[in-house]
Parts: sequence; C-alpha cells; structure tokens
Amino acid sequence: MLFLSLNTTSVAQFNTLRCAKPVFQVETESETEALPMNEKKPVLERTGLSDYKKELDYDSLKASCLRKFSSVALPLQDLSLSSRFGLRTNPFTHEGKQQHNGIDLRAVVNSEVYAMFAGKVVKVDYDERSGNFVTLQHGDYMISFCHLTKALVKSGDYVQAGDLVAFSGNTGRSTGPHLHITVRRKGDYVNPTILLNYILDVRTEALQELARVID
Repeated sequence: MLFLSLNTTSVAQFNTLRCAKPVFQVETESETEALPMNEKKPVLERTGLSDYKKELDYDSLKASCLRKFSSVALPLQDLSLSSRFGLRTNPFTHEGKQQHNGIDLRAVVNSEVYAMFAGKVVKVDYDERSGNFVTLQHGDYMISFCHLTKALVKSGDYVQAGDLVAFSGNTGRSTGPHLHITVRRKGDYVNPTILLNYILDVRTEALQELARVID
C-alpha cells in the first residue's frame, strides 16, 4: 500500500507516491493566462523607477509560481492507494488474477473529488459496473471518476484544476467506499499514478520556485 499525506507547507512529503516513471507529457493551462485573484494587490509607496521595477518583478514571479501550483490538483485532499493499476487478485472471489484498468483510492462516502486539470466534462452517467461516474477530457487524456455518490457537474461543463466535480461513494460494482480513477490516452488505458506523480512534481517545483522568490 502506498500512502501520501499532502501538506502544502512541506515539499518533502510530495514525493512519496512513486509507482511508475512519468512517460507522458500533460498539457496544462498556460502560465501566461492570468487567473482571477481574490485579493487586491496592496498599493505600496515607491521611491523610484528602479524600486517600482523590482516590485513588479517580485509580484510577477510570485503570481507565476502560484499559477503554476494551481494549474494542477490532486483528486482528493488525502491520498491512500488501496489497489494499484494492472493485474490483481479478483476482489470479489479472491481467486485468480484480473486486469485492473485504474487505481483505487481510499475515500469515505461523500469525500470531495476535484478536477486534476483544466478541461471539459464529456460524460456524466451510471452503469452497473462503475456506478455513478464522471469523465473529463484534458487534451489527449480522458479521466474518469467512478463509484460516486453524486456528480456536481454535467456534460458540456468546463472545469479548472481544483474545481469540485463530485462526491465519492460506493455505487456500482464495489466492495466498499472508495474512488476509482481510470485514465485513457488516445483510447489506451494509462496508469493514473503517472499523472498523480506529474501533479506532485509540478506543485513541488512551484513551491521551490516560490521559496527562491521570497528569499
């Protein structure tokens, strides 16, 4: 079992989830596109053009780091991997091996589920196997969240990384409450851990860059 405890104040904790080496490049929101800010920038007294330029450079670099950090998001507030991608023992019969086309993350019923990247909701539906599910498109990647209690988005909606899209649950063919995630790239199933590691890397780099700017 792999366990990740996310704490935005500690960079060291970001690299504990390492199941596979990233081999795909994920396109994320361009850093040149400004995101809406909740707080107005304070007006500071300036003594000259040089000081003004330094202030602009500092604010610009800091905003760039924050945009980079916010351009990706983990699907749950806390990650605890209960079942990996690939062959596994049948969880219902406990006999034989079967292909697991995604990963399972531990989650109590009604845990908040977040979009991992900016993208579009392409399907919100129910079937006997996946239960309630939401599928999001992010460039060449299709990410599905399954066994949900409830979806909070509808087909055609656009989302940003970190947007709340659903609540986890235990619907469909499931042995207990959890979040099942599948990732497909151009139709082929991909280990979702690759994208989780990518998100951790982006956020770690953003925090390291921010620390250098502040120092």
